[in-house]
Amino acid sequence: MERFTLIHKRLYLLLGCWWLWTGSGVAQSAGSGTMAAQQALVRQSLQAVYNNNPGLADKLLKQLDQRTAHHPAVDLLRAVRLHWQWFPARTDDRLRGQLVNLLEKTADETQAQLDKRPDDPELIFTYFTTEAMLTRMAYFDHQTIKSVGYAKKAYSYLQKGRAYRQQYPDFSLSSGLYDYYREEYPELHPVYKPLVWFMRSGDKQNGLAQLVIASRQSLFSQVEATLYLTHILADYENRAPEALPYLAQLARQYPDNLFFAGRYAEVLLHAGRLAQAAPLIDSLQTSQSPFYQQVGQLLTARLKLAQGALREADALAQIVLQKPPKDEAYQAWAYAVRARVAAQTNQPKQARVFYKKVLDLAEYPILSREAKQYLE
Repeated sequence: MERFTLIHKRLYLLLGCWWLWTGSGVAQSAGSGTMAAQQALVRQSLQAVYNNNPGLADKLLKQLDQRTAHHPAVDLLRAVRLHWQWFPARTDDRLRGQLVNLLEKTADETQAQLDKRPDDPELIFTYFTTEAMLTRMAYFDHQTIKSVGYAKKAYSYLQKGRAYRQQYPDFSLSSGLYDYYREEYPELHPVYKPLVWFMRSGDKQNGLAQLVIASRQSLFSQVEATLYLTHILADYENRAPEALPYLAQLARQYPDNLFFAGRYAEVLLHAGRLAQAAPLIDSLQTSQSPFYQQVGQLLTARLKLAQGALREADALAQIVLQKPPKDEAYQAWAYAVRARVAAQTNQPKQARVFYKKVLDLAEYPILSREAKQYLE
């Protein structure tokens, strides 16, 4: 019995990890619900959130709160605003505390309304997304038991939301992620195959198709769907050129969001388009944010490596690792730079050390496969 419980805890944690990016989008769109009736104001609010203008976002969300009689989705949007102030640096504990408290409050309020209206699609996805965000926050803090609890609450609403995809295209984000990762994750980690046999089967190509729909048609989730679609294309499928048009659009639409500029530059490097990546990397290095300056250093290291400047690349990667960013993907890339330099300069023992670090840190096949191939 104890072993059975442990397996199910691991499974729900696994589900929570699949949703790490879903926690910044709410679902409604073409439907006729309370929030869908305020589409123009919702879009203006999200434009301010994603373009790094929290003051304007707060003003617009206050108007939205008044027009919707304090629908819980408005507080979820406030949480999205806090999330994008805290993420991706993840160093401000005050913001983190505010974010978690607001999410827990929103989950409680939404659940109370769901008890009265259990088939309300706006409430269903508001609750699901809130619990997915809480899963993500607990996962970041290595709070496994909490993460499992949140993911378990979200799972039943994930399946319930499938019925509303035609009316509310935002549900295509969660459904698409499920369909893709339900198949991809056990392929990458065969140890989990026995744990997912009772779960509804997925379909990777259908999952990607649903993410495309969400990125084009959803009201709340366009940005998040675009981020996840491009993440899968570049980091799982090794199809970086296909991701570039989506990221170019994000960078144009939200010029004051350096995360989008950095992500666009990163995928340009994946695709070997060094000249296009260089000015974006420069904009990161000259920003006022220490975090984005560090991201700029890392991407410069990758650029120098691609240009054959091995010593400069290695030196920059070492600087990044002296005070490593919290995101382990960035750490993995820094070690990958060092590993590639060592491999190219006839230092196989050192390369193995660095590639082992990459394997410890990398969650995505674009790096883990390279490390495994070298270490075999």
